[in-house]
Amino acid sequence: LLSAAPKRFTSKLIKYRYAAIVVLLNVPGNAIIGGGGGIALLAGTSGLFSVTTFIIAVAFAVMPLPLLAYTIGW
Repeated sequence: LLSAAPKRFTSKLIKYRYAAIVVLLNVPGNAIIGGGGGIALLAGTSGLFSVTTFIIAVAFAVMPLPLLAYTIGW
């Protein structure tokens, strides 16, 4: 995976890998790359992510909608 990535983006992708997961989960059209489950499966099989920090990253990725609903009072 890393050998096929452009050299100038590789270090930033590894350094900000949790932010990249949050962005990938929120990008419209992520179903093309497997949706949330496919992204999580690939993240788990890559071995680059720990379980607890991945769960925290996913919590941040899905936080805006429940926070909005709580603020509005739904």
